[in-house]
Amino acid sequence: MDKLEKILKGEIILIDRVVVDIDGFAVPSKRAQNEYGIDPDIVFVRDDGWTLGAPKSLEKIAYKMWENEWAYFATKDEKKLRPIQEYL
Repeated sequence: MDKLEKILKGEIILIDRVVVDIDGFAVPSKRAQNEYGIDPDIVFVRDDGWTLGAPKSLEKIAYKMWENEWAYFATKDEKKLRPIQEYL
């Protein structure tokens, strides 16, 4: 089972990178927490299973980075994977 299948089944949502500044600089999620004090409020998921998280203040920057490639998203509050069409 590949990463996207696990995400879709609700087994995992591991965040590969987290946007930490307005220039779109992204780092691994542990580094985002440890060095920048950032916990993502949203995570975007591509069809290949790659994920990008962001705090609320950088959400639009994260979205625009791969705007045409996102397939799903989930928010920290809902913790439910939803189709990207619902984000728009």
